[in-house]
Amino acid sequence: MANKLIARVAERYYTNGSHTILVRIYGAGLARLAVLGLAASVALLVVVLSIMNGFERELRERILQFVPHVEINYRGSSASQSDYQQLRSEPFVREVTPFSRSAGLLYVGGQSRAIELLGLNPNQLPRGWASVISERDWLKGDGIVISQAHAQQLGVAPGDQLLVLLGGESSSASILQPRRVIGTYTTHTELDQSIALVGSASLSASGAANSGWQIQLSDPLASRSWITRVYPDLSMAAQLRDWRSSHGNLYQAIQLSRQLVVLLILLTVAIAAFNVVAMLVMSVERRRRDIAILQTLGFSQRELIALFARLAARIGCSGVLLGALLGLLLCAALPALFQQLQVWWGGALLSTQVYPIDYLPVDIRWEDFVAIALSALGLTALAAVYPARRASGVLPALELRSE
Repeated sequence: MANKLIARVAERYYTNGSHTILVRIYGAGLARLAVLGLAASVALLVVVLSIMNGFERELRERILQFVPHVEINYRGSSASQSDYQQLRSEPFVREVTPFSRSAGLLYVGGQSRAIELLGLNPNQLPRGWASVISERDWLKGDGIVISQAHAQQLGVAPGDQLLVLLGGESSSASILQPRRVIGTYTTHTELDQSIALVGSASLSASGAANSGWQIQLSDPLASRSWITRVYPDLSMAAQLRDWRSSHGNLYQAIQLSRQLVVLLILLTVAIAAFNVVAMLVMSVERRRRDIAILQTLGFSQRELIALFARLAARIGCSGVLLGALLGLLLCAALPALFQQLQVWWGGALLSTQVYPIDYLPVDIRWEDFVAIALSALGLTALAAVYPARRASGVLPALELRSE
């Protein structure tokens, strides 16, 4: 009986006696302000976390689709076929493909771009690059495949000719080659600003390239432990490095940014919880006579504490549910809204010259929803402690002496 009475009184304090559906959802008066503040903080935390999760996912699944998880170089010698057979038999290896690589410079019409020439075998094309190259035959001749970003920057199109300066082991080994643009690609990542593709045979023939094997693992985060285990079985000329040597700083920056942003947004949830404290304290002060009457009717201090704890829980549950729903809807609509905003802006808001990708990724993880909800509810529960103790300290004789 006491629990039902506590629930009815807490609901009345929450709705101010109104029975409309909207008021029962997000409260009335001061309770409404507390609910809306908590909902806004939770929604913001959901959206920001989903965006940071999206960048982490795109690094792992998009960028590392084109960047080898492990790369084996043979400087000054050809790639070892015995190593290739050894690598193919290793567990956790998804793909082993040959490559050649050289630093270079594109030059046309008085404009130049520093690039990395990546030579690939059209018959053993990595799956990532195969997904963005329309024709494998593009890599069979002496042509060059550049990114759409480079094509726009240099003002060239397929069929145009440009000069490629290849950097060798010394300045005297630099080679100047004319090459025809036979196609373009786009990965929508920062790789568009740094890589041009050519046939591995034509690049190796220049004598200015290093060759080796590119390896894709089933778990790129385990690349270093994999190298430690495999390295003793390879030939002496093999030099290994993993994706962290080129993109490790980006991965760490994303992780650090995610942690800092979560900390900052959690502070907004804490501020919203402080609003709950203020609301409950004001509710206690406005209802001191009501609390005194409840005490004269038999409410104990424990039941008064339970009353305001239940009111705080009602505010917390409503704020968390509204915030989670709003955050989920925003996450679902955010990619389309971002594209429309770029149309209105008249340009790219995320450029691969600055950012790792040129679109806004969103990755909704349900474990984050649970963590956010529990954190917000926990802070709301803590927010009820002081007002509840304040309510239990009301003295009926003092409050009702003039009645």
